[in-house]
Amino acid sequence: MAVSLSKGGNVSLTKEAPGLTAVTVGLGWDVRTTTGTDFDLDASAIAVNAQG
Repeated sequence: MAVSLSKGGNVSLTKEAPGLTAVTVGLGWDVRTTTGTDFDLDASAIAVNAQG
């Protein structure tokens, strides 16, 4: 199963994939085509059980 999210997006894995036992997260981005100051890429993932 693959899910693509935009900035601020979310998905319920409980609804989309009941019985899920593993998750793999990948990041992708396009190379900047203009000049300017350097920037960084931040990513966050939070996983909780049914009790939060």
